[in-house]
Amino acid sequence: MRRALAKGVIPLKSLLQILASEEAIEAAKRGELNIRKIRKRVDLEHYEVSKCLLGNAKRAILAGRLIVRTLTAPHPMVNEVHGVQAWCKQNDTLLTPDEAAPHGRIVVSLDEAISWLKSEGIPLPAWLKASKAETRNPSWQQGHHPLMQLLLGMAQAGYGFDPAASRNNCMGDISKAVGRHTNGCDQDTVRKWLHRATQGIPPKPGRQEAPLAIALAMAMDCWRYTQSSADKVAAEISADLASKEIDLPPEPIKALLIEAEQTLHRAIPRKT
Repeated sequence: MRRALAKGVIPLKSLLQILASEEAIEAAKRGELNIRKIRKRVDLEHYEVSKCLLGNAKRAILAGRLIVRTLTAPHPMVNEVHGVQAWCKQNDTLLTPDEAAPHGRIVVSLDEAISWLKSEGIPLPAWLKASKAETRNPSWQQGHHPLMQLLLGMAQAGYGFDPAASRNNCMGDISKAVGRHTNGCDQDTVRKWLHRATQGIPPKPGRQEAPLAIALAMAMDCWRYTQSSADKVAAEISADLASKEIDLPPEPIKALLIEAEQTLHRAIPRKT
């Protein structure tokens, strides 16, 4: 969980478990004075509180009041992803809290967790306030390399790439686009760079040729990028990335595409 908190997020499963444990202990103490009875009471209270919190969280996700994402790909929200929707609609009456808990990769930002708790009338735990205050990188976008953001966003908007999926069928299409418009690369190379983009891992200095080629090819393939339309296309790509909750203005997009052209020493053909 420390890794997640450093990014300004917390796994939803951990958040619900900690809240349930804390509330169960307090509820047990209010009802019992004997320490042995308290320990027995905690288990019962934990079950009831966990079930209540799980139900509230599911309803909030379905209503869009609680935005969930993935730890490996924190940019896009995954409220509409089938697996998340299926979990929210699952009948967990006969399941234990552990069995009904969300997947460990599902996270919420600290800001969104705090807003949700306030909307539910749940007192903010001291540890959550402290974590928010100590977070060095509370924004989803801070510290992420613009080229990696561009790769991730264009793959999502242009080819339906799903960062949360274990398998994507768009690698071949992207690889073919790179072959049509630049010097080409295989599917494994495309997969490698989209994985790095999903993880937010920037390219090493002097090793940007492949991701630049992939970005340029996607821009040409899906947005009809040409030298003469650079401003217009950069604005369109920026808007499409914003729909995937990736904040990248047109100016750095245009600069990256121009850099890609210069790096690859390839003239961009004018398309009709």
